[in-house]
Amino acid sequence: MATLKDIADRAGVSISTVSRILNQDDRFNASDETRKKIIQIAQDFEYKKSSFSFINDNVAKRSFICLLLYNEMIEITDPYYLLIRTGIKEECDRQNTTIKFTFDALIDIDKYDGIIVVGSHSRWSKTEDFKEKLNDKPLIFVDFNPGVKGADSVVPNFKMMVETSLDHFKQLGYSSIGYLGGVEYDSNHLMISDMRYSHFENYMKREKLFNPKYIFTDDGNSMKVGYKLTRMAIENNTLPRALFVETDTMAIGVLKALNEYDIKIPEEVAIVSCNDIPTAGYLQPALTSVRIHSDTIGKLSVSTLIERINNNRKIDINILVDNELKVRNTCGKKE
Repeated sequence: MATLKDIADRAGVSISTVSRILNQDDRFNASDETRKKIIQIAQDFEYKKSSFSFINDNVAKRSFICLLLYNEMIEITDPYYLLIRTGIKEECDRQNTTIKFTFDALIDIDKYDGIIVVGSHSRWSKTEDFKEKLNDKPLIFVDFNPGVKGADSVVPNFKMMVETSLDHFKQLGYSSIGYLGGVEYDSNHLMISDMRYSHFENYMKREKLFNPKYIFTDDGNSMKVGYKLTRMAIENNTLPRALFVETDTMAIGVLKALNEYDIKIPEEVAIVSCNDIPTAGYLQPALTSVRIHSDTIGKLSVSTLIERINNNRKIDINILVDNELKVRNTCGKKE
């Protein structure tokens, strides 16, 4: 893995600038452009060790629209979606396809050959105006699958993500295992739990380890929510021996709270989180995380959409992309 100096040299900034940005220091005053540049370079070093190739058909240049169902600040505080977007852009360039990214669900989509939607169930449920304009255009969902007939999807293998993490905890001898994550609400104000939680609950009940007092959730999945939920667990004396955290961004808040209370990691609490953003390996202690191959997910969305158009395919395809656990310092030795 690259050092902070490697990234600083490539970005043309100081090592301290790289360190503070990769460690999500919200007190550090840096431009959005600088933050994105450093995150992208960290991604280049960490994620592009292997090539990814698809057949590039010799066809006329296409034009796709990509609707991003989140706000731009999320990309700055959590690089997960930025990496997906980077994969989409790179594959479009390779496939002689133009791509327009937009946060505006009211945009005119008539002139585009295909549609990519990146986001979540809850945000998709609130885009009725956009849905009415689809008119059977080739469509693929990224990072979620709302089950729309006539559309494809590319999503992480959430079941594998959770079960690999919990298997690792069990191998280390932990039986007191908690879940920390966020919840969202659809257009009818009904709560939507993350798929990771569903798989967590199923696994823990199957193993007869499920304990409701170790479930910590709140609106959103930011660092602040992770920090808030961890403080509540500590103060209510409900902190488990091991904690599965929904995202790396939330885990940063978890680490901050544990450090403030002088709780040793991993000696007192072990942590596994998800996404393996470039920040993860630079935290103290370095974060054990499930690597979701975000760039691959982005590339697959483009290639699958092109294949659907080329072959006039009518059968929907739902692709699960496997992931891998990157074990670092937030998990302890076998007890």
